[in-house]
Amino acid sequence: MARQDYYGYIPSAERLDLGKLTSDLANTISGIGQRRELEKEQLDQIQADNAKIIRDTELGKSQTFQTMTLDASQNAVLKINEWNKLLKAGQLSPKEYKQKMSTVMENWGTFANTVKTYDARMAEIQKQQQEGTVSGLAIDSNEFFAQTSDLKDKKIFIDESGNMSMGRVDPNTGQLDPQSVQSLRSMALPNNMVFDKVDLNGQVGAVVKEWAPFLKEDGINTISDVRNNNDYADKLTDLVGALTDNPRMAASILRDNTGGKYVAYLNQADYNNKMLSMIKKENDTRRFRELEPMTPEEEAQFAEEASGRLIEMRKDATDTYQPVLTPAQMKAAEDAVIRTVGIYLESKSTQDEVSTPSRGGGGGGGGGNTNNTKKYESKTMDEIRKLWASGKWKQLQGYSVDGKYIFKPGANQTLDIYKKNARGEEEFVVNTTFYNASQFFKGFGNPDEWRKYVDYSRDKDPLGLGI
Repeated sequence: MARQDYYGYIPSAERLDLGKLTSDLANTISGIGQRRELEKEQLDQIQADNAKIIRDTELGKSQTFQTMTLDASQNAVLKINEWNKLLKAGQLSPKEYKQKMSTVMENWGTFANTVKTYDARMAEIQKQQQEGTVSGLAIDSNEFFAQTSDLKDKKIFIDESGNMSMGRVDPNTGQLDPQSVQSLRSMALPNNMVFDKVDLNGQVGAVVKEWAPFLKEDGINTISDVRNNNDYADKLTDLVGALTDNPRMAASILRDNTGGKYVAYLNQADYNNKMLSMIKKENDTRRFRELEPMTPEEEAQFAEEASGRLIEMRKDATDTYQPVLTPAQMKAAEDAVIRTVGIYLESKSTQDEVSTPSRGGGGGGGGGNTNNTKKYESKTMDEIRKLWASGKWKQLQGYSVDGKYIFKPGANQTLDIYKKNARGEEEFVVNTTFYNASQFFKGFGNPDEWRKYVDYSRDKDPLGLGI
């Protein structure tokens, strides 16, 4: 029968070369195998390199971290070896494997740097605390992290994603305390260790001084004149907002400028410790005054009131602790600013009333000699400094404006200043440094002049204590 061509079919002029196709397929399969072998070698090398980096980590000078670093390095090496086995078993994809390795090494780098720099950082923060240049929030934070870094019953944990954290294991139950878990990253962030201190007295004084162009001068009636000025409310609102809109600044105003009434906590366990400390302090005070300790009912009432003075610190998306103030705490911070403004206006009024400090015989604000080289010599300033250095607070009160301010030692060589309210009770006014306390002493209303008197007296007779 004659071959019939089907419609549309065009016979091929070439024969199918099965040998060439087989060769090409073999080469392709071989190439895939070689690439897989190369990738396997590269993935294994990641495991080997990372294990070496971890094992070679410096233990650091801190005895606190040496044992922990050794323990953590063993856990980390075991974890990356485990991932390598899962990879080879096909239970981890190369992409997942690389991601886990990247995460654990990033965390390990943070941990290693924390270990290496821990002592130096702590020493610097303590120095700043002694100098009074860092907020009390830093003290609260560092106390918390110091407890966290205490090795007793602590372990480093590495989760399945490669993130590292530290927590306390109960030696009796072997269970991890969830309240104790702390990420290593949060311990290493500078903003969790250092909080800038708001010098409320200095900042308010500097701003109020600039209000002079719209202050209506009228002898001792300056205060009422200012508050009746149409611009006063606007300027006061701007100042309060500038100092309290930032939560860290508002928290510092409460922590550093209200006589130590407020304190920060970083988790529930820290809250409980701070509350117990406040209750103990209250009972100790009662004992010193020969009073009975609080009853359970009184203690519950005290705890409810004291809870309003505990500032919550909460981690944000970057692991940085930020203050979370309650509405009542925000109002207290704003009131502290407004109260300090009032003090400066009152000081301005007193300055107008006193006019020029007496310079005769060493009794007034200025010294007796008007010679330029001794312009700021003052026996009064010498006496004020000596009274404070010797802790004679009752006598120091006699030098205050109208004798109404009460001085007490504050933290970090500062002054806590009080005055009697209408009920005769001591009411906290402000915490400040001696260098910025001009408005509280009669005859020394001008802050710039006060500092010159302080400097002259200090140069002539250094007493230490920063005064």
